[in-house]
Amino acid sequence: MADRRQAGNQPGASDGIEKAHQYIVRNFKRTPSLPEIAEVAGLSRFHFHRLFRQRYGKTPKRIITELQVAEVQRLARTGMPLGEAARAAGFVHQSHMTLRFKQVVGETPRRWLQAVRSSASTLLV
Repeated sequence: MADRRQAGNQPGASDGIEKAHQYIVRNFKRTPSLPEIAEVAGLSRFHFHRLFRQRYGKTPKRIITELQVAEVQRLARTGMPLGEAARAAGFVHQSHMTLRFKQVVGETPRRWLQAVRSSASTLLV
């Protein structure tokens, strides 16, 4: 068991986790799989998942989802319809984006967008 705990301290494991995080940031729109990301890190998917969560406090999937939601928000602010923004951010269906958006933001994309527009119009007055 001591060997397993020390494995996270192996030279290169931290570099691999950082490389994987950068890979996620560059590729989140196509939703890379756990085995794919773990391969970038040079670790087994189980070991990678554990070390990644220890380092960032979130799972790779959670970070991908948060990046996708942030992209939907960015695109929606430019006036892109939510369905198009969902697809552009890497969601297969708008309904899937709505579910994940609500989990991350705490409200539906439509309500969030209404609040953004409302606060923007208040600033213009």
